[in-house]
Amino acid sequence: AEAVVRPESATWSLEERAEYLASLNVVGQPVEAALQKFLVDSLDTKLLPEPWFASRDDAGRLFFANASSRETSWQHPMEA
Repeated sequence: AEAVVRPESATWSLEERAEYLASLNVVGQPVEAALQKFLVDSLDTKLLPEPWFASRDDAGRLFFANASSRETSWQHPMEA
């Protein structure tokens, strides 16, 4: 991701967490609504692995940055 790394940490919105889970094809059936809610809520409380943090670019899009290597990514660092 070619985004400017900002020192402040960003948080995921409920919509961003739901879209992220949808992109992983983890849940998709209507009967799995409770599981989807649990996973979306879990993403809100789960910390990123050190030295990663979440930030936003100038357009407001969420991205992930590594404070040590200065690497940035649109994908969650746990996907790698």
